[in-house]
Amino acid sequence: MPNHRAQSFTLWESNQFGARIPDEIDMSDQEREILQSIKWTDIYWSEIGGDGNMLAWIEISLPIDIDISKGVVVDIQLVNWIFYQVHISFAEGLKGIGLGTNIYRSLVESMGHLYTDRNRLSNPIISKVWEGLKSDSGIEHSSNEEGEICISRKNPNLEKILDEFNSI
Repeated sequence: MPNHRAQSFTLWESNQFGARIPDEIDMSDQEREILQSIKWTDIYWSEIGGDGNMLAWIEISLPIDIDISKGVVVDIQLVNWIFYQVHISFAEGLKGIGLGTNIYRSLVESMGHLYTDRNRLSNPIISKVWEGLKSDSGIEHSSNEEGEICISRKNPNLEKILDEFNSI
């Protein structure tokens, strides 16, 4: 059952950044095909630590017998003490199968919202993911000179987060 409420992860604010790197994963073609059928509502998250500064490390889990948790690294950074910016790295074998968009969509629902800095949108892959999020009817999207934000329409703090975002 999908989690439709914002989760509480331990996040820290600082001026240092320490992202993690994914491990490579050996997968069969059949396993890759199964992963392509995963929907965002099938993805669950748990906190596994942090860098002690500004990142929460979270781990993916799926309702299937394929463990990709070491090949998908997700770090959530707290920006301006309110906005959740995601940093995702994939093992090479997991790229190009549609997991990125599903992971982002799941995170919007689990975290309540996701923010991206305008500079990160220069990556064509990230831009494609954000275009998909912006067209999702379950998401409220806004942009300004600093960046973009996608907020779950189920987030009880939607208006407050949107007001904060629009004030920067």
